[in-house]
Amino acid sequence: MLVFTCYSSEALEIEIDPVQYTISLTFDGVATCTCRDFEQNGGACKHLCAALLLLDHLRMQWMQGIGTPAIPIPSSVTETHAPQTKTAIHQAERAAVSEDRPTVRAAAVIADLLCGDESVAVPLEEEEAPEDLDSEDAVSVGDVDTDASSDSSDEAAEDPSQRASNNLAILGEQALARTIYELQEVAPRLRDLAEFMKRKAELLLITEHEALSHRWGHLTALLAALDRLLFTNPAPIPTILATHAATQAPAPTSSDSQFIVILYALTMLYMVYMLSCDMDPVSRLNKQSVIVNFLVFCWVLSGAVGMVPFTVHSRITSTLAPHLENSQSLHSV
Repeated sequence: MLVFTCYSSEALEIEIDPVQYTISLTFDGVATCTCRDFEQNGGACKHLCAALLLLDHLRMQWMQGIGTPAIPIPSSVTETHAPQTKTAIHQAERAAVSEDRPTVRAAAVIADLLCGDESVAVPLEEEEAPEDLDSEDAVSVGDVDTDASSDSSDEAAEDPSQRASNNLAILGEQALARTIYELQEVAPRLRDLAEFMKRKAELLLITEHEALSHRWGHLTALLAALDRLLFTNPAPIPTILATHAATQAPAPTSSDSQFIVILYALTMLYMVYMLSCDMDPVSRLNKQSVIVNFLVFCWVLSGAVGMVPFTVHSRITSTLAPHLENSQSLHSV
């Protein structure tokens, strides 16, 4: 008997355990395959045809059949029915032995679900508690069952619309990731095609117009979706920019401006008073130093207790700092 392994046409290279089928070719002409097409419909499935083609290829490679057993192929209806009868008997015997195993039933249910048959019900078996359990153990088991049933009822009480919206959101994220990945490969080529199309100046033929119209519908659908995501919805602010905007100082208000005007007016009055006083330079300098120090103390105290806005206080302090240093240096001289 020759045994071949054929992978499913829907299997991917990245799958760790892909779906595969086993094809058996016996020396008496009986052929079997584990795919659903052969088991339900019978006849030669595509896996059996591939196995026969591979067998012919092996015969050609192995020195015209030397070392390769000859497997007869039925040529009439009677010869075809005879191997099928033997195969049915063989499968019935094998199924009688393997149907009792739990793994076989579980594998059958999972195979039906993977093939898209959602009407298949998963068999549930209630396990009976052993008779040698004490009453306390039985009570604890009952509590566990009650908790499990309450959890299952909570899960069953989930809103179907919420579950559907979550599924749509997940599907949308997957579609966006796939679109970005595909555009990284296709977008540069589209730009190149746009440059090439500038050289087309003649009128289009009917076949060319139909082909471009069909593809244009696909492109407009994609462009409409991208336009909705990029330009219709507002773009999110990056985290760094949002943090920087939150820490920026607020703009000066009208009260801040009024306070600055009053401060300038008081400063001008003080300078006029100092110029109008008749005193010697040393006394004038001492008096000026005392008044400046008092004003500085009041200014710092007003900023500490919050009488003046912090932004205005820091801005004016940084402006007056050089003048205060000059007055202190003159006083020391």
